[in-house]
Amino acid sequence: MSSWSAGTFRTVSGMASMVVGARGTPAVAPYLVVGMGLQTMSVVGVTNPYGLSFGVRGGVGLEWHVGRRTMFAEVSSDAAATDFGTTSDFSLATYIPLTIGIRF
Repeated sequence: MSSWSAGTFRTVSGMASMVVGARGTPAVAPYLVVGMGLQTMSVVGVTNPYGLSFGVRGGVGLEWHVGRRTMFAEVSSDAAATDFGTTSDFSLATYIPLTIGIRF
């Protein structure tokens, strides 16, 4: 049997999110993001018996303009309705991703 601490944790999510906040002319604009969707998780060497799980996310971000492009950075708390990878029965699998990107 594999140890949880020895594997690499990976998640793939398909989320629909809504962004709410000050948009438009400010040099730096804050926003809130909420979303939901499906997620699958894996740990190298360990079988996930649940497959796809429902997930939700909520977070905050900043966006700013560079020329005609919009840059953004956000941090959110994501939770999946599964205890896979948590080492604790009946607890949500949660993680905190940092996302940095460009909107075209």
